Amino acid sequence: MPAAPDEALASQPMPGVEIWFMAGRHARDSSGFECYERTLEIRDSAGRRRVPLLYTLDAPTRLDDSSVQAQVFSQCQPGQRYRVNLRTGLPTPLLR
Repeated sequence: MPAAPDEALASQPMPGVEIWFMAGRHARDSSGFECYERTLEIRDSAGRRRVPLLYTLDAPTRLDDSSVQAQVFSQCQPGQRYRVNLRTGLPTPLLR
């Protein structure tokens, strides 16, 4: 199994706010395609906040001044999209 990738900047949704890809998990879909699903961490002047229980392959995108959108992945397949609060790091499902 390949080594886990290093932390990496995923996005900067606004000045002074960074979202980083962090540790994650190796995964494989039903066809054998392998990927590395990663967790997210929000970094700003208030500190660092991990986004709980959300593994993703995609960089989050800005929704508004207080939140971004991130898509959960499981076994390398996209799932539910979530609104992630930039102040708390808490994800809530977006309506489909």
